[in-house]
Amino acid sequence: MSVMSSVSHEKLRSQSKIEENSHTEVEFTVRKNDILLHCSKFGMFHDPKSDEISIVKQFKWINKNNVEVHAITYGAAITKIIVPDKNGQMEDIVMGFDTLQAYQSANNPNIGCTIGRVVNRIAHGELQIDGETFQLEKNSNGHHLHSGAAGFDKKNWIATNDGTHVFMSLVSNDGDGGYPGDVLCTILLYLDNENEFHIEMQGLTSKETPLNMTNHSYFNLGGHASGHESLYNHVITINADKITVNDCDGIPTGKFMSVGGSVYDFRVPRHLRKALARVPGNGFDNNFCITKGSDQNLTFMARAFHPMSGRYLEIYSDQPGLQFYTSNSMPNPDQKIHPGAISEGDSSQYAYKTENVTHLEPISLDMTHTEHEIHCEYESDSNVDPIIGKGGASYMKHGAFCFEPQKYPDAVHHRNFPSIMIKPGETYSHNILFKFGVNK
Repeated sequence: MSVMSSVSHEKLRSQSKIEENSHTEVEFTVRKNDILLHCSKFGMFHDPKSDEISIVKQFKWINKNNVEVHAITYGAAITKIIVPDKNGQMEDIVMGFDTLQAYQSANNPNIGCTIGRVVNRIAHGELQIDGETFQLEKNSNGHHLHSGAAGFDKKNWIATNDGTHVFMSLVSNDGDGGYPGDVLCTILLYLDNENEFHIEMQGLTSKETPLNMTNHSYFNLGGHASGHESLYNHVITINADKITVNDCDGIPTGKFMSVGGSVYDFRVPRHLRKALARVPGNGFDNNFCITKGSDQNLTFMARAFHPMSGRYLEIYSDQPGLQFYTSNSMPNPDQKIHPGAISEGDSSQYAYKTENVTHLEPISLDMTHTEHEIHCEYESDSNVDPIIGKGGASYMKHGAFCFEPQKYPDAVHHRNFPSIMIKPGETYSHNILFKFGVNK
């Protein structure tokens, strides 16, 4: 289903305003094809720039298998994903908060939200278009990260629905966060009965501008509150044979590194505990260059499996990169959270078959560092109190992982990276599919 028609940018802006003014019904329930969608009020949002107040809506999908997904219009954020384990026990597997105020807190590390205009880092917050320099917010060690204070995750999106399909739209004005052009973005969200949650993003612009969006959900298949020990028991697979090399600030150098023989090689299933014990720095925060399959639409990107619960997550996307992040910057009270080194054992028992995966060469699971790896640390442990999440849960370092499909970080400064620039008349498009299941 297309999120946008080919009508003009101005017409789409007008239509968004009409929908905002006319859609006054907040609480409703729709059922179609064994999918239930319920809409309710989550809170009230005060826009500090316009001084306008708007309702933050919450949408809850439930399919015939009792899988639930919740999302709110603030930040177009996923707030809950409830799935069964191998014994039928239901558990919420994404981090989140109980209140709008918590989502708006400066302590929120972009949990569950839609990142835009540009995900990840832009070196020195500088953007050049046709010889003109645009200065963006420097909100991370002198660089621009996740679009800063004017990002899409700080906005209350307009929402409408067509049956159990939810459309969220947002207009980012020319100059927001320092970016040029009026940008209209629309996201289609829906759950199906195959336990797949679909996110389809599109965008238009009035001026040439960068656009590189993603969803920033934090997953722990043992349960959102189960912490680092549960995360260490995950088995990870990533369909990538190289990564982009970072400097000590996490900024790509423009070079690539083969993952073969390194700690970054997840082409076969690997226990996360041992990988984290060996990776330089605090954990993984790397862009993996995805190996495209024969199907040029959605490509298998990665899989996470939690043997104790039997739950697994697979992610598919049409983007060339996947940022794999292991919550390295979350609080680490008393500096006690570390995976340690244990025998990884035989991960071949977790091998699986899936569609759209190219041939992946086997590798040794007992790997040592190579001379090409990055031995500097650009994120430090935070020695502060835990972040308090849903139900009073304590969120700390290595408490969850993120699979963030996107184009490569800092692409505006590297011509050898896939471009993130769009021009008037062009449509930005990014499709994500999260597939949930159980291995019994």
